[in-house]
Amino acid sequence: AHRDDIIYVDAMLPDVKPDPKKAKVEGLPSTVKTIVSVVFKDRHFAVMRLCLDSRKAYFYDGLAWSVRNWSSHMNYILNLYGIPLKNWKSTLATGHDSMDGIMIKQNDTNNCGPIACMVLWKLFRPSSVDLAQLQTTDYRAVIIDELRRMLKQSYESCIVYKRERKPRRI
Repeated sequence: AHRDDIIYVDAMLPDVKPDPKKAKVEGLPSTVKTIVSVVFKDRHFAVMRLCLDSRKAYFYDGLAWSVRNWSSHMNYILNLYGIPLKNWKSTLATGHDSMDGIMIKQNDTNNCGPIACMVLWKLFRPSSVDLAQLQTTDYRAVIIDELRRMLKQSYESCIVYKRERKPRRI
């Protein structure tokens, strides 16, 4: 079942500077209390969670970059829904911020995407995978398996483009 209190919204790229005067404000259902987005900058992914009632922004970032790196993403989403930018508190999220004790820490340069997927799963409360039992470096394989399962399950509803591999030159 889908939740009606949390939504996922694309936060665009950091070089997109939304102009609140020119932007068309979209309506937000009254049941929505949280907006979640994957944010991307300088070849790095993180997850942003905006809690509307408390006006608190959490950034789940395995490299623990400054929350200022993600402010353009946050401003874009807030402007999109006509939410005032004032009085928001931004913080790096910890293992206690809806992560069931899983610490968000990246020890390499290539697992930010799988970590972001893991955070999304935890925020949207999946029950099929126990991520607490995995090492950070194992997320990629588990995520690929889950994406394949979801694609197989939803294949008829999806538009899938499959590239043919180029023949190898010997």
